[in-house]
Amino acid sequence: MRDATANGRAIAAVAAVLGVALPGLALPGLASAQFAQEETFFDLSLPFEGPYLGFQGAMTSPGVAMEVREASFDVGDAGFEDEDASLSFGTDALGARGELFVGAGLQNDLGIHYGVEANYTLGHAIDDDALEAVDGLTAEISDGYGLSVRIGGVLEEGTSMFYGRLSYQVRDLEIQADGDGSDSDSSTFNGVGVGFGLEYRSTQLPVMMRVEGNWYRYGDEDLFDEDLEVEFTEAALNFGVGYAW
Repeated sequence: MRDATANGRAIAAVAAVLGVALPGLALPGLASAQFAQEETFFDLSLPFEGPYLGFQGAMTSPGVAMEVREASFDVGDAGFEDEDASLSFGTDALGARGELFVGAGLQNDLGIHYGVEANYTLGHAIDDDALEAVDGLTAEISDGYGLSVRIGGVLEEGTSMFYGRLSYQVRDLEIQADGDGSDSDSSTFNGVGVGFGLEYRSTQLPVMMRVEGNWYRYGDEDLFDEDLEVEFTEAALNFGVGYAW
């Protein structure tokens, strides 16, 4: 009887040591107790805290304004005589684009969310003639990327958040001076954007959905040996889905 008691105490001691040194080999009860004490950087009990990634589609309205700075500007099918120097003209169009995004955020006890997000824009789908400012002078928008910060407030039910966004964006824009694009010039436009949105996250599944509006001001760039000044802006309405964990 004494030997059985001693053996039982020895087995309990070995199990306790293994539970501390090798959690994966511990008894189920000990493993569960230890796992409950582990902590992560993000509080997973808060829906708007933690990393996420997703995809969003956007309806866009890019605007391109061009100003001829030099007289006798003549490239491809686009020509301007002396009296047309410093002529300003612009174009607006409706299009669509896709965008990948990844980010992370924190949520405090007051329901305030703050986080960062990176995005990569997958070009534009616009009719060929939609960004034609004058006959033979057409803009073409390419891929881009950006980085933004978000600050939001979680609504009373805890699964929806209204937020604002401030972003820095980079986009490539090419001006084609004739129909086949043989005479063209391009530049990288850098700018800032502001936006507002509403986001929903489920407490049962790791999914998120959001809708937001953004406006970007990319600044001015000189093309064709500084004969043409181009100003690029863009408005977008985004609809996104993602995975949050």
